Amino acid sequence: NRVAYEAKSYCVANLSYVYNHHERDLAERLMAAQHHRHELVVSTMHVHLDHEHCLESVILKGPTAAVRAFAGTMQAERGVRHGQVNLVTVETGDAHPGHGAHHHHGHLHLIPRS
Repeated sequence: NRVAYEAKSYCVANLSYVYNHHERDLAERLMAAQHHRHELVVSTMHVHLDHEHCLESVILKGPTAAVRAFAGTMQAERGVRHGQVNLVTVETGDAHPGHGAHHHHGHLHLIPRS
């Protein structure tokens, strides 16, 4: 069951979408959504494609179900076009591979699954 699996799994992801920056308050809504879920958002790159369209690429990490839900919310915003999310499931751990465990003040290592 994908839902049960994703409830326990973590991922890193790239969410990319094109939007019309003239769409009423859309840029502000997208930025507000990213701030609201700041624990998932690692970085955002914004590119001006032409006089009307922008491309944003948002790097995300966190629980897979939460990342998918956030990506879906962003893609569903009125005026967002051509949305795509690329997700990589990762293992969580508290060690550097080959270096043993050590304390990280509350953050987990995210190791891509092979």
